[in-house]
Amino acid sequence: MNIHPTRLALAAATLSLVLAGCGGDSADPLLVQTEAGTVKGVAGATQYQYLGIPYAAPPVGPLRWKAPAAAVPWTGTRDASKPGSGCVSSGLYFGVPSTHEDCLTLNIYRPKGDGPYPVLVFIHGGALIDGFGAQYDPERLVAQGLVVVTLNYRLGALGFLSHPALSAESGGKGSGNYGFMDQQMALRWVRSNIAQFGGDARNVTISGQSGGALSVNTLLASPLSAGLFDKAIAMSGGYSIHGVSQAKAHQNGQAFAIEAGCTDQTAECLRKLTPAQINKLRGHGGDPISGGTPVIDNHVVTLSIKDAFAQGRIQRVPVMAGSTGNEFSLISTALIDFNPAIGPVTPANYAAALAFTVAGSFDPTAATPAQADAAFAGITNLADRIDAIGTARTYSCPTEALNRSLAAHVPVYAYEFNDPDAPEYIFPPFLRAKWGASHAADLAYLFKILPVNSAIDGKPILMPAFTANQERLAREMAAAWAQFARTGDPNPAGKTDWPRYGTTGGSTWSFEPAVSVADKTFATRHRCSIW
Repeated sequence: MNIHPTRLALAAATLSLVLAGCGGDSADPLLVQTEAGTVKGVAGATQYQYLGIPYAAPPVGPLRWKAPAAAVPWTGTRDASKPGSGCVSSGLYFGVPSTHEDCLTLNIYRPKGDGPYPVLVFIHGGALIDGFGAQYDPERLVAQGLVVVTLNYRLGALGFLSHPALSAESGGKGSGNYGFMDQQMALRWVRSNIAQFGGDARNVTISGQSGGALSVNTLLASPLSAGLFDKAIAMSGGYSIHGVSQAKAHQNGQAFAIEAGCTDQTAECLRKLTPAQINKLRGHGGDPISGGTPVIDNHVVTLSIKDAFAQGRIQRVPVMAGSTGNEFSLISTALIDFNPAIGPVTPANYAAALAFTVAGSFDPTAATPAQADAAFAGITNLADRIDAIGTARTYSCPTEALNRSLAAHVPVYAYEFNDPDAPEYIFPPFLRAKWGASHAADLAYLFKILPVNSAIDGKPILMPAFTANQERLAREMAAAWAQFARTGDPNPAGKTDWPRYGTTGGSTWSFEPAVSVADKTFATRHRCSIW
C-alpha cells in the first residue's frame, strides 16, 4: 500500500504531539511540535516568541480566491525566530507595502512559565486592506499572564473580492470573504496547537481593532465560527454593520475586473494579475470592491452584523466592545483634509465636509447633514464639529446600538478610551496641534507598535514617551483585557465598578489617564438618538 508523503508526515507529527504532552520539549522550551512539524522560537527579555508559523497553505496559484487549505507539513525544525511576510497590501494608510501572497502565518508570544495560560488572538486593523500581525508586540499583555497570538490574513482584493466567476467555482458558497475564512482557519489552528505553547485551548478570546474589530463582529455573526472562541473584544469596530449583498458585491467585482483589464470577466484572467498590479487597482479606501465590508454570501456571512446581533444569531460568548472618544480626528485627516474635492475644514468648505461625513463610507443613517449640524452646533470650531459628528456617526453610536442588541443574549461590557493627550503615531504630529483620543490611539496602551509608514512622507513614525498617568492607564487597560480573557468579566477580582451593559443602555467604562470611571452620558454626549 502506498501512503502519500504528506499524510505520512502529518501522521508522524500527530504522534509526536501525543508523545510530547502539553509542553513541547521539556529540555528546550523554544522547541515545540505542532501538527505540521517542529518549530524553534526565540527567547525575548520577558517572553518566548514563535514567529511566522504557517497556519494554512500558501493561497497562491489555483488557491488564490479559495477557502484556505491546511498548512503543508514540513520535516526537520522550522526557524520561528522571525515573522512571515505581511499579506499583499499597498501600505497606503497603515503598515508597509507587501507583494507576498505566501503570507498566512501567525505569531505566538507566551510567558516564561508552564501555563496553561488564557489565550488572546489579536486580529490587526487597517480597513481590511493594510497591516500585518507582527506589527504588534504584546509584551504588556503577556506580562499579565496571557498567551497572545497575532496573525496575517488576506487583505484588499485578494481577501475580499467577490465575482460571479469566483462564486461559480465555490459550489454554492459564494465569494468575497476569504480574509474572514483565513481568520477562522487560524482559530482552528489555535484550538488544535496552542496547548503546546502553554496556552489553554479551552479559553480563547478573539480581539481586534478597527478592521480587526469588524472582523471580530463578523466572526461573532458567522455560523462557521461555532466552537472557535470563548470570548470577544471589539475595539472601534462598529462600522459596516449592514454588509453588502452578494449581488452588489458581484457588481463591484465586475467593475474591478474591467479596471484590471479582465474584460472577459474570467477567473483565469483575474488569477494572472500580479500582486503589484492588484496593489495599484481600486479599493484602497475601504471600497467594497476589495475590502471594507462583509459580503452576505449565505455561507460565511448569512446576515448583516446588525441583523445577526439583533436576532441573537451569534456565537454566544461574553463580549467587551468600545470606541475612542475622538475617533474621527484620524479619519478626517485621511479622508477630508487630503481629499482634493474638500481639503482642511474652513467655513467655505464646511458644507461639503459635513455632507461627506454624514453620508459616510459604510452604512446608511437616519440623520441629515442639517440635523447632525444642529445637534453638534455647540462645538464652535468647525473642524472639531466635523470630528465629533464623524466619531458619533461612524463609530460611537453604531457600537452602542450593537452593544444593546448583544446585551439581550450575552454578557456585554462597554468602554470608551478617553485620553485627550494620547500620542498620535500614524500621521506626523505636525499635521494637528491636538488629536485627542483618536482612532487607533488606544492600541499603544496595549501593544508596542512597530514604527509605521507615514502616508505623508514615507518616513516611520515613532511613539512618544508616556506620562506617568498614561503609564497608569496602560497598566489598567492591560489588566482589564487580561481579566476579561481569563473570566469574561474585566473587573478585578471582587470588584463590580464596571457594570454589564443592558438592552436599554447603561454605564460605559471611560478609560482616563488619572482615574477611570463608569460613565452614563455616552449616548447623550454622542447624540446617538439622531442616528
